[in-house]
Amino acid sequence: MNNLSAIISDSYRLTPADYLKISAGAMLPTLAIAITIIFTASVIASFFDIRMLFVALIIIFIIAPMVIAHLYFSALLTPEAREALATRHVEIIPGKQITTIYHCDEAPAIPDDTIAWHDILHTKITSTMLLIYRKDRKTPLAIPIKYLPANPIMEIFVDTIATDVCPLDKNS
Repeated sequence: MNNLSAIISDSYRLTPADYLKISAGAMLPTLAIAITIIFTASVIASFFDIRMLFVALIIIFIIAPMVIAHLYFSALLTPEAREALATRHVEIIPGKQITTIYHCDEAPAIPDDTIAWHDILHTKITSTMLLIYRKDRKTPLAIPIKYLPANPIMEIFVDTIATDVCPLDKNS
């Protein structure tokens, strides 16, 4: 794997909707399970006492917006979000590192970010994104597949990343 040449993506920028989908996907499952259990228990209890139906409505109209606000402030107003929405390109050196090079005209500039190969937890391929999860961040590095080169080297990289890094999930 180390004999593969570097894979360089075109410059790209994630949309805020893509970043929201990725960060919500990382945080919401645990919060959604807790809310669903409480809501379901309230609906079942409302068969015996109608006041529990009001509890279910309180969960929908008060607690659920608080969860969304928590997601907004804890994930979308962070330095990671600024980095995720900046224009950049990615250089992947299989078996060694992944370097994100930002093209930011704003002050302060975002420094380049390098992920060592051993710091990658796992990867996931969706129909539009290559998601690379790392040890020190909650949200993954998202690379739109349409900005990666379509050549045999990239196919070899995608096919063999699972053996060097970790399990690769292919979800279309």
